[in-house]
Amino acid sequence: MNIAITGATGLVGTALQTLIKEAGHTVYTFTRTKNKAEQHIYWNPVSQEIEKDKLQNIDVIINLAGHNVSSGRWNAKTKQAIYDSRIQGTRLLVDTIKQMDTPPQLLLNASAIGYYGSQGETILDESAPNGSGFLAKVCHDWEDEAQKAQSDTTRVVNLRIGLILAAQSGALPKMLTPYKLGLGGTLGDPNAYLSWITLQDLTQAILHCINTPAISGPVNGTAPNPTTNQQLTKTLGKLLRRPTLFPMPSPLVKLIFGEMGQELLLPSIYAIPLKLTQNGFTFQHTSLDEALKAQLT
Repeated sequence: MNIAITGATGLVGTALQTLIKEAGHTVYTFTRTKNKAEQHIYWNPVSQEIEKDKLQNIDVIINLAGHNVSSGRWNAKTKQAIYDSRIQGTRLLVDTIKQMDTPPQLLLNASAIGYYGSQGETILDESAPNGSGFLAKVCHDWEDEAQKAQSDTTRVVNLRIGLILAAQSGALPKMLTPYKLGLGGTLGDPNAYLSWITLQDLTQAILHCINTPAISGPVNGTAPNPTTNQQLTKTLGKLLRRPTLFPMPSPLVKLIFGEMGQELLLPSIYAIPLKLTQNGFTFQHTSLDEALKAQLT
């Protein structure tokens, strides 16, 4: 298959390119720099420009592009960039797909478990309702935009990704620094749930979605066993052989990180991958302990 990826240079996109090539497929990447190379596709979501001709032979589009939500404190400009970068890019892809004589078989659109908002101990499969908050709205509107590409010829999957555990980049390396200094501790409510997935399982799950026509609509990209904030803290401390004596209560998280901290660091989201498990996906890492060991060794 010919598979085109937006956001191909990010954490997920980089790992996914390697996996897709190993599976025998051809990778095309979207770029905002005009490039005559056959496997580079120029696009500009802001101006709504795209090299439509290069998409004619594409079987699958994977849309991972979007402004980094954890790059710093949010203000009105940052929040607008987070929202627009997702909606504009997805809209451009969908409009282009609708105009194609031979549209792709699949649009796999990244989303996030932020769709659910904070829902405590409630077990959330893909049928759970949309929550409240800025990220919940972003994910809802993002998925709604992608779903417009659904047709008799094009299948749409909205992959709601949880906390990605990866040694090389993302949240985990940032978390490790204070732990290694002996300053680790829980953030906010120790009993809040975190829904996680290793990078290895996430990329394999994407490949599974590509190869399983029965999967469509929202899909939770999370491991089967969410953990609590306290369990994550204890497990990291044990593996790193460091104390975890410095908790950061919720008010302090909000004070330091503002709305970004409240939306990203404090919610309790217990999301389970019902569609993936029902459709035969086997996770390599199902327990937090083995997942973290795999990243730290």
